[in-house]
Amino acid sequence: MDTMLTVKNEDLQALNSVQAVEFFRELLYAEATRIGVPLKNINISTWIDVPDGGIDASIHTDTISG
Repeated sequence: MDTMLTVKNEDLQALNSVQAVEFFRELLYAEATRIGVPLKNINISTWIDVPDGGIDASIHTDTISG
């Protein structure tokens, strides 16, 4: 059963590259908040066309305790 939080493939396919980065940024921030990872430890690149080996986000865990 779908809810208002259900995301379908066609929903994601409708996003342009900027919208996709924004969507996944918010999703990552929400999950990080849920598990107690400080948002300052998350780096999300908005440079989507830069040859970076496919790294779109990173989480610095060296300052996370627990």
